[in-house]
Amino acid sequence: MTLLPRTLFGRNLLLLVGLIVASQLVSAVLVRTLIVRPRIEQLAAYSASNLEAIRAALENLPLLERERYIARLNSNRGLHVEPATGPVSGFAKPDSPVQRIFLERLSDLLPDDRADVEWKTEPKHTLWVRLYVGKDSYWVTAATGPLDLGIPRVWFWVTLASTLLAAIGAYLIQRHLDRPFQRLVEATGKIGGGSEPISLPETGPREIAALAHSFNRMSERLAAADAERAIMLAGVSHDLRSPLSKLRLAAEISADRIEPEIHAGMERNIESMDAIIGQFLDFARTESAEPTTVCDLNALLTEACEGQDSELPLELDLAPLPPLSLRRRAMTRLINNLLENARRYGRPPIAVRSGHDESGVWFVVSDRGPGIAEDDLERVRRPFVRGDAARSGNPGAGLGLAIADRIVRLHGGRMHLASRPGEGLSVRIELPDQPARHGDS
Repeated sequence: MTLLPRTLFGRNLLLLVGLIVASQLVSAVLVRTLIVRPRIEQLAAYSASNLEAIRAALENLPLLERERYIARLNSNRGLHVEPATGPVSGFAKPDSPVQRIFLERLSDLLPDDRADVEWKTEPKHTLWVRLYVGKDSYWVTAATGPLDLGIPRVWFWVTLASTLLAAIGAYLIQRHLDRPFQRLVEATGKIGGGSEPISLPETGPREIAALAHSFNRMSERLAAADAERAIMLAGVSHDLRSPLSKLRLAAEISADRIEPEIHAGMERNIESMDAIIGQFLDFARTESAEPTTVCDLNALLTEACEGQDSELPLELDLAPLPPLSLRRRAMTRLINNLLENARRYGRPPIAVRSGHDESGVWFVVSDRGPGIAEDDLERVRRPFVRGDAARSGNPGAGLGLAIADRIVRLHGGRMHLASRPGEGLSVRIELPDQPARHGDS
């Protein structure tokens, strides 16, 4: 388990914000080291010099002159000198780190035998310095205006605001860069889903424009390859129909001159070849060109089941379904392929069920045949791939499930295969529950 975001957008945004915060922390250290501390030391040295001057003056002046000197000092706003005649309480440590550093530096500059440095926070922040003058001592108190260095607090709020602005800017920049990748993911998903890919705008930075250009060219080449394959399959299948018709005619003409068993085998082989060619033609068709129309899926299922061999046992369990916008011919082809696949490779009874739940509209075609091995369930979706049970049974082209899967993805749905060897194959088709639109045709 990792704490890093799983998306490129999240990781880049985290990296940008981390770099911004780190740069602000480095600047804070530099400000503290190169600006704040030198100012504190300068202020402490200046204060220590003034206090030493006051102590020396008090020590050298006669008593009467000393009182006059103290009166002149007290007339100075923010500074007060008085004899230390009794104990004073309420001393505490400063709240501000700057003030604590100042007191430590001032204490280092004033010898212990000449002064004691104290601090009061109540009723207001005040510096108290006890000066020893011979046998007497005096309290010198000073307001903390000069000591209340507001630069760090202002700097903190300015730094916080600039960090937030930089983080918002990093988010907007990364969001702008992330949109082309989101469009690329969407386009590749459409290709993987069998839909027509969207053309990406070849704009923006050179690298992103080059990526969009390469993707568009790849999409065009894939579409051209699919079109060529469809044309080839359709052409080959069409060309095979003529000799196949001649074989069927020859079999009918020679029916009286060959053994019935041989004639029946010829007809079965001709029918199998005709079914394979029909699958080739179905696979070569482009269902996306068919417009959607409002359909009753249950009616399509019932119609397809009624068109099957009347001797084939079928079990229908159809629940009420809402009308859907479907490509009617493509959906009929899908249902017939699933029924034909169940008839050819499975065993009766074949069950057809439909329903409607939170996932959308669904229907299931299941049989009681040998089923497909678990490892082959995904593989049989691909064209011209057949499961082991199918290879050992009736011949086929391996296109039935591939055609069904392509038509389902064209409708924005999903096809699920479930099978246990010996218990048959169950094919579940899930379609999005989209209300039919009157504009469909």
